[in-house]
Amino acid sequence: MTQIKYIKLENLTPSDENIRFTIDQDQLDELSESIRRLGVLEPLLVLQNKSHTKIIAGHMRYLAAKKVGLASVPCIPIQGSEKELTVIQIHENIKRIPLSHIDQATTFAFMREKYNLKEEQIAKLIGKSTAYVSQHITILNSGDNILLALSNNQINFTVARELSHVKDPLKRNTYLSYAVTSGASIGTIQQWVKESKRDDDYDPEQEPLDTGPSPIPITQQPETPCDCCQNPMKTASIHFLRVCPRCDISIKDAVSSTNTDSSP
Repeated sequence: MTQIKYIKLENLTPSDENIRFTIDQDQLDELSESIRRLGVLEPLLVLQNKSHTKIIAGHMRYLAAKKVGLASVPCIPIQGSEKELTVIQIHENIKRIPLSHIDQATTFAFMREKYNLKEEQIAKLIGKSTAYVSQHITILNSGDNILLALSNNQINFTVARELSHVKDPLKRNTYLSYAVTSGASIGTIQQWVKESKRDDDYDPEQEPLDTGPSPIPITQQPETPCDCCQNPMKTASIHFLRVCPRCDISIKDAVSSTNTDSSP
């Protein structure tokens, strides 16, 4: 029979390997208010030894209880290997207040490195697909700007996943900026990625001898008209400027006037 013990907060130690690296303040406030009214309804899972009691699952409940001034919380002592306890942490966090995509990615990478697990093994342990695990780990190598935008909810995971396939940092950041400011569709972003990969694979030394004009340029990139002069430009060369609606109109009017004056 599972034994529930009430343990003082001062005797509980957060795990050094807590998998929730980012704390959503709104979620913490909401949980704190719930605990203030109803108490801690779900016990924390802890690992007890002679020197301390370590929290395995329930770190958010611990923080919320501490915030509202509780002296102790209900806990269930458990046993297991480090790998087993890590798997418990993941399951507990995914089914309660979900881990962010970045936290999941960091945890999967940690499990792969520390326990020498393959992505297929991690997927089986946590009940997810291998592709799910692989895509999250790949995100960690997508660059700080994408991770920051994902963390701040400026882009969703699907957008971040697609942009991570762009090897050129300059292009990747250009596409990211457009996705954040203009909300580019997944279809558009996938087209950018496709064109970027084609550019990466293009080798001028392997270009065939000129036998006449080619109907399809080898490195053709998607184009869009400039908002001011309406001349076509490659998507990768778009420049961004943060302006208010009034200044936006003024700039376009000024450019239009200049173009009119310079016309023959």
